[in-house]
Amino acid sequence: MRNPVLTCALVIVSVTAYGFGKPQHSKVSVQSTPKDGNLEFVFKIEPNSDMSVTFDAPWTLDIKNAEGLTLSKEKLKKSDLDQKLPGFKVSTTAAPKAKSGEVEYKLVSFICTKYKTRCYREVHKGKHNWAAK
Repeated sequence: MRNPVLTCALVIVSVTAYGFGKPQHSKVSVQSTPKDGNLEFVFKIEPNSDMSVTFDAPWTLDIKNAEGLTLSKEKLKKSDLDQKLPGFKVSTTAAPKAKSGEVEYKLVSFICTKYKTRCYREVHKGKHNWAAK
């Protein structure tokens, strides 16, 4: 039989290390804007007031189910990160095939306390409705 204390400790470590559950230290805002016949998406992380972002870890953005859109990239890495936002910008490479739609995303960010005594891997999953003009 397994040790219940060890099992509980492993679950707690897994939740912290792998970011299961809802993000507690930041939120994500997503905007889509028509631009020169295409669409530009901005995925921006907004840390809680007592937290700050850290770029010392591998941020990622995965976009799925972008039907009707031809995106410049669907999988973005830390090298694609716009640190000034902080977040990611993604554009379509052709005009949208529909007037509106939805994209699904998973954004992994890293948030720390003000003095970086604790850091957290935050996994934001969601959907964004977009509309072309």
